[in-house]
Amino acid sequence: MTPQVNVMRVMKWSFIVFGLLQSFVVVRIPSTASEVPNATFEVVLTVIAVTNLVVAFAGRRFFEKLTPKTTSGAAPTGVVRWRMGNVAGLALIESCLLFGFVLHMVGGSNRLAYLLCGGAMISFILWSPGKPPEVINIVRR
Repeated sequence: MTPQVNVMRVMKWSFIVFGLLQSFVVVRIPSTASEVPNATFEVVLTVIAVTNLVVAFAGRRFFEKLTPKTTSGAAPTGVVRWRMGNVAGLALIESCLLFGFVLHMVGGSNRLAYLLCGGAMISFILWSPGKPPEVINIVRR
């Protein structure tokens, strides 16, 4: 196991623990909103959250290509691009969980909030960092 994969696994489990705590809050603490939000707002929030889940899995390579150049102007290495794609995927899954939390706190449908939180938690469990690119060590003489 390479150190890069170990870092991604620790990040994954950290997100899972945080997600469980956040889901616990959604389930156990009732919303204190004074009025129910518009149904259109709930649908838009849900569509954005589900889109984030899809992009988290399908857009990894897209995020790898968006990795900025280093401060010296050099192109990023394969491992840096791989890490960027994985961190972006985890962040998008987390955003789905946060959308569920927000939906619950503003007084939206509990079913949608539970759906978003549950979908994010299942996505965290199914998410895998994949194999990092091989690091080539070139020794110059």
